[in-house]
Amino acid sequence: MIKHKKWSVHFRTQFLILLLICLHVLPYHAIANQYVRFNQIGFLPDEQKNAFVLSNESLQDMNFQIINGSDNVIFNGRLQHFWGEYLAFSNYYKADFSSVTTPGRYKLRYGASISQSFKIDSLTFQPIAESLLRFFQTQRCGDTNPQYHKPCHLKDATKVIGGPINGRAIDVSGGWHDAGDYTKFLNTTAYATYLLLLTYEYNREAIPDNDNNGFNDLLDEARIGLDWLMKMHYRSTRLLIQVQNNQDQTVGWRLPEADPLVINRPAYDLPSKALCGIYSATMALASKIYTDLESYKYGFQLLHQARQTYDLAKSAIPESSSGPDTVYYDQSAWDNLGLAAAELYRTTGDSSFFREAQQFLSKNKPTHWISWGDLDGLAHLRLAEYDSESLSKIEQTLNYFKDNSSKNPYGFPLESYTWGSGSIQIGVAMLSLLYKEVTGKNDFQSLAISNRDFILGQNPHGICLIGGFGSLYPKNFHHQISYIKKIPLIGGFAAGYVSYEIFKSSQISLDAPDKYIHLQHLDAVYHDDRNDYLCNEPSISNNATVLFVLSWFATNGI
Repeated sequence: MIKHKKWSVHFRTQFLILLLICLHVLPYHAIANQYVRFNQIGFLPDEQKNAFVLSNESLQDMNFQIINGSDNVIFNGRLQHFWGEYLAFSNYYKADFSSVTTPGRYKLRYGASISQSFKIDSLTFQPIAESLLRFFQTQRCGDTNPQYHKPCHLKDATKVIGGPINGRAIDVSGGWHDAGDYTKFLNTTAYATYLLLLTYEYNREAIPDNDNNGFNDLLDEARIGLDWLMKMHYRSTRLLIQVQNNQDQTVGWRLPEADPLVINRPAYDLPSKALCGIYSATMALASKIYTDLESYKYGFQLLHQARQTYDLAKSAIPESSSGPDTVYYDQSAWDNLGLAAAELYRTTGDSSFFREAQQFLSKNKPTHWISWGDLDGLAHLRLAEYDSESLSKIEQTLNYFKDNSSKNPYGFPLESYTWGSGSIQIGVAMLSLLYKEVTGKNDFQSLAISNRDFILGQNPHGICLIGGFGSLYPKNFHHQISYIKKIPLIGGFAAGYVSYEIFKSSQISLDAPDKYIHLQHLDAVYHDDRNDYLCNEPSISNNATVLFVLSWFATNGI
């Protein structure tokens, strides 16, 4: 992740000049007085429900109404001023309508303004959860029945770099493309697969068996990841960590089946403790699930993989390795190993794994983060029902996020808008929901809901960050297949907001004029633009995280 730095006078001046130029050239971007921001997908009947009205004017003593599809008023309330200046607006008002519980479609009206409609229903989140899973079909590589493109990269990998078979080809076809490009990473594939399996463990009712093959569709998709991961572990003491490198980004946008680099896609043999850890954790969780489903042979095979890579992680290999391009560089192994040991304990019942999980996690310095590179929170949650120290650690982490969320009107849980902020937000929601599952307590439920609502439209730009849902959503993802085929990327999850400094330092040239210029701020920008990979690129790890969260709400609405 790129760290947030102090604003320079140069950056401030550049941004203000850009803002003034755009407002002059594009008069239709005139700044409106008021905007309403809300979760555009909707709510479960019995949960907290609110919308924000953003204004540079006072709306003191203004009432609001919730109206149904027949324009009948079913609730009256008063806008409550709850925040002053933040980002582009000087006043934030809250419309709380939590007492509206009858299923239906509604709109919010205040003064002469009426919002787009939203839904209150126990099945509100069912369709969006299924679409988030279908995104993975578009990301499929190899001969795996992909969606929107033909089988591709069937010769992966054309050669191995490093290790005992250096220079030789190996079959590592399959898996998923990581994001908008066509590189495949062990780190994010293992993490995404782990989260698909975790979603199955907690929220399987949200996703049906659409193909009637006897397995939940979550497991069908997880199998794509698992089978590819096992190819990457081609010997007991070897692990390939990546297929392709940064040359993937040098030949222009193309469909994967038309990739001119198909004859030059190397794989890298660079095993590390960190990557063995997430691999082992994923295999151990998968083993338990498939064994419980009486797929004993496959379950045994998965457990064997988990044990082998766990032993490899404890051998004299580097703590971390980044591949050829320092992409997805994981700086610490202890959280990964802690998660691996926790899953092996949960799968085997062997108390030695429990003790080792405690030991590994005691060496890890908590980062108060959650992503493919920060598994500390997940590891502690997987131990928390057996270990009071782990429960205390996760409570400290969640309280850190809760404290940050109290410092801005949206409940944003970080100190600044960094690259991947949307994924971190929804990761915080995931940890909050897992805490509820482990403890039965609602201490952090509001943290989960506020971050869910943020990515679904209750944010500075009023955009649902998931393609195809809500009244306003990304239509120009940084995604080659979607762009070339002119197909909306339904279920793709945009990466979210970044600071202007981060955006400027990336030297991205937007493909089209910025239609959100009137809402941009030095601290937070978002562009629905195919060139902006910081804000608008979907990825398998981000999609897997938001899939867990919205599947949880779908399951708990049933």
